[in-house]
Amino acid sequence: MEQLLEREKAKVEKDFYKIGGGISMIYLAIILLIYPLYIHDGYYDILQVKFKFFWVLTLAYTVIMLAFLLLHALTLKNGMRKPLYFSLFIREEEGKKKPFLATDIPFFFLILIFLISMIHSGYIYETWWGSTGRYMGSFTWLLLFFAYFFVSRFYRFKKIHLLFLSISIALQAAWGISDFFWMNLFHFFDLVEADYLKASFAGGIGNINGYSSLMISYTGLFAGLFIGEKQGKWSLLFLLMYAFTLLAAFYGMSDNVVFALFVLFLALPFFCFGKKERLLNCIDLYIAFFLVMKLATFFIPKANSSYQYGDKGFFLQLGFTTVPFLAIAVLGIIKLLVVKLKEERIEKVLKPIYFLIVALILFAVVFVFYDANVSHRLSFLENYSNYFRFDDGWGSGRGFIWKMGLNYLTKKMPLGTDRTDTLC
Repeated sequence: MEQLLEREKAKVEKDFYKIGGGISMIYLAIILLIYPLYIHDGYYDILQVKFKFFWVLTLAYTVIMLAFLLLHALTLKNGMRKPLYFSLFIREEEGKKKPFLATDIPFFFLILIFLISMIHSGYIYETWWGSTGRYMGSFTWLLLFFAYFFVSRFYRFKKIHLLFLSISIALQAAWGISDFFWMNLFHFFDLVEADYLKASFAGGIGNINGYSSLMISYTGLFAGLFIGEKQGKWSLLFLLMYAFTLLAAFYGMSDNVVFALFVLFLALPFFCFGKKERLLNCIDLYIAFFLVMKLATFFIPKANSSYQYGDKGFFLQLGFTTVPFLAIAVLGIIKLLVVKLKEERIEKVLKPIYFLIVALILFAVVFVFYDANVSHRLSFLENYSNYFRFDDGWGSGRGFIWKMGLNYLTKKMPLGTDRTDTLC
């Protein structure tokens, strides 16, 4: 009798997650394969159209999942309903009850903070819809929380899904690269008369900084997948996608790429010292980075591209120098040394050396920022002043915006003051 009951519970649980997983797969397929390429009137309404697509789709997904949970509960026996639905929030591990995911509570409190801030802001409509902040209002974050909750519970990962994800990302990257070369495949620039405006928009995201940030996040994803992969065909796919998204990010020419890659490349070796194979893969990623950097410069024409009108891009400027060749040679020597070292020696010898290198790099970064902003001794840094010098023009005017915002926060908006007084 007990075995029959256990089988019935197992079948109920399997059906429950199978139905929820099917709905979640449809949602993810639309988000990954259709949403990035969805457009209406070119770049003129791309932000509004993307937002509407997201909130309608995610709200529909949320409503369908809530309806499924409610209706499915009515079909279950009392003894099965409670443990099944309780498992969405609490799991048992080694006889102890624990939250399902460590990110649940922080995410919930983040949403709570947004809602409290919205109520006290005095601008309920704007903060709910985010209509004055690229639509990242409380409504968007609430939908993100529901999507996160249902996908994290019901989605079951299969490796083949990475192939579909790669196809979607490759199309997004190719779109942005085509915009860098003003190919105008979707005729978005037909009515744009000023050439410099073409350098401000790229791909299905529209905004050049948003596009570059998205591409470099994909780069980090494929870097991690490549390091941990053992099968040759998947390793090749991940390495190619890593290189292609790097190329797309370079052509985005945003300073977001510089800071993101700096953190990524400093952090990667710390996850690789335990195994020689992973460390060798990590070095391959560095070599590929400099190869792509140099390769990117070969295709840049002398006219009719975003390079002539944009911010140039730190890595593209570096690609025109001999730095990539020197870096590849040094990395090649390091790789040969790692190949000859025994695995146990890698963590004992190379790890302390890398800690020292990281410390030196961080010191060099501090020195560069100090020289660019205070001492001005290194004249060659003038070519990269827009990255290292913090003034009103830093980050396409963000320096002035941040200074103005901090000044308003510290001097004109003390806590406990009436809001109307602070605006005067």
